[in-house]
Amino acid sequence: MKTKAEWGFVCALQMEAATLVASARRRRCVTVGRIGKLVLCGMGAIRARQAALLLADDGADVLVSWGVAGALDPALESGQLLFPATVSAAGDVEYSVDPDLRALFLSTQTTVHSASDKALFCAETAIVDRVGKQRLFARSGAAAVDLESAAVAAVAAERGLPFVAVRSVLDTAGTRLPAFVSSAVDPFGRVRWLNFCAALLRHPGDLMALLPLARQSHLARDALASLARKLPALLAASDQGSHLSVLAGSESAAGDSR
Repeated sequence: MKTKAEWGFVCALQMEAATLVASARRRRCVTVGRIGKLVLCGMGAIRARQAALLLADDGADVLVSWGVAGALDPALESGQLLFPATVSAAGDVEYSVDPDLRALFLSTQTTVHSASDKALFCAETAIVDRVGKQRLFARSGAAAVDLESAAVAAVAAERGLPFVAVRSVLDTAGTRLPAFVSSAVDPFGRVRWLNFCAALLRHPGDLMALLPLARQSHLARDALASLARKLPALLAASDQGSHLSVLAGSESAAGDSR
């Protein structure tokens, strides 16, 4: 019989999963310390849905969409954490995040960007150009965009499980990514070096556009890793039915969550 809730984390990218566990097997449940389990699924809604179902079938009591997002709101900077109140997708589909879980995560922050009150939009494909982001921001009003959270939210709704989305901003609204980026990485975010080098040979000027992304990736990853160190305290507070004891500056031992 369970004595505490088990959280199930869905991560699309290897970089996202690495903030929670030292090693993650693709499309398999991996234990996250004393907190719960994680599935590294790869990018996209179909893979995210499969991962969420796997975690739910394995006994997860809470589903968490954990990772990075692209900013739509021009005020957002790389590394800022977002805890959206709603997750939306094409076709006017919208899912509400569990308010208690969201409050739990918000309690870890000394300051919270106003964008966290806006929706997180889930696109069908990656949006890499500024114009595309501007159009989506104007149309949806969402603060940021990812590919997986709506699929995880849908499974949570189907199974009657609490759901929360935790996203760290990777690329800003003004960041221009070369069009070849999507084909230069595999579904888990690892570089396909032959594709990458071939694309740069054809478009050498795109190298300069990639330089800011390295710094942005570090900022996004470090923000998630810092939050991950607070997860044991968050889980304890959640089990006690209160988040008041979780302080913004508290950092629990990483050994419990990594």
